[in-house]
Amino acid sequence: GMKRYISSVAFLVAILFGVYNIAFADELTVAPGTTYNNANVPVNISRANSVQKTQTIYDKAKISAMSQLGCNITGIRYYADGTINYTYGTYAFTVPTYSVSLAEVDDEVLTDFLSNTIFTEVYTGKPAKGTTELFFDFSSNPFYYSGTKNLIVQVRITEGGGWQSVNFYSTGQGKNVSYYQNHSQTYNRDYEAAVGSMPKTTFTYQLISATCPDPTNLTLSESTPHGASFTWTAGGSETQ
Repeated sequence: GMKRYISSVAFLVAILFGVYNIAFADELTVAPGTTYNNANVPVNISRANSVQKTQTIYDKAKISAMSQLGCNITGIRYYADGTINYTYGTYAFTVPTYSVSLAEVDDEVLTDFLSNTIFTEVYTGKPAKGTTELFFDFSSNPFYYSGTKNLIVQVRITEGGGWQSVNFYSTGQGKNVSYYQNHSQTYNRDYEAAVGSMPKTTFTYQLISATCPDPTNLTLSESTPHGASFTWTAGGSETQ
């Protein structure tokens, strides 16, 4: 067994960090800016009355803040240049149904869609309208990102709704990091292409703290107004 006298402050720190391995929520924004480079990423709202799909690769170097120890990604936010209300069309003011899926890949560019089989779907539903942000909250179904590979995000509209002419902020990357496919009912044709645009994206995530095997038989053996003595059985190779 092991024994140690722990002051009041150290005891609280030990409880918070040693026993519970608390993960802290944070945010990371990539491709910032207030202009748009391409109207088709992450989705084309002017064609939101039809199904569509985009995939975008985020180089692990751009999102290294999330990969120090691995993290759970819990949400993704995109930014539009106007309020999203899906104002027009047969289903005016109806929010389309979205699906969001993530995966880790070695690929750095896209010349076609990557297979749906590599993705983990984390969100399906109708995000809030009446705001300039398109936010997908999947905190109840987070995606574990190890940080060892690049991250790819797939956004689909699986059921069309209303549409309107707003664009999402995006910046050129100098290489084709995105691929999109959508349908124009006005021209009755499909559009599909690789593009060098990355949407302004905010990831909500929780870093995973370093873990150690849990000790057992934790027993309070002595207590004073200024601290306490504990004994325990080590769960690993720790010495104190």
